[in-house]
Amino acid sequence: TLIELVRRFRYGGHLDAQGITERDQFEVLEKLVEHLAGGEGTVKLYYIVDRRDFLEKVKTVYARYAA
Repeated sequence: TLIELVRRFRYGGHLDAQGITERDQFEVLEKLVEHLAGGEGTVKLYYIVDRRDFLEKVKTVYARYAA
């Protein structure tokens, strides 16, 4: 999760090394992406959503109504 990622970066000293002092997890994410992208500019973020559990539930519900 984002919270776990930020915590690991913070306790590992990575955020301090990059001069990232924000406390809000979303501000930290924004600063990390800015740093990785090489500075300010246009950056596209892609989110990966794991929907396997949701799809299994849908299949179960559909199977109940189909029977």
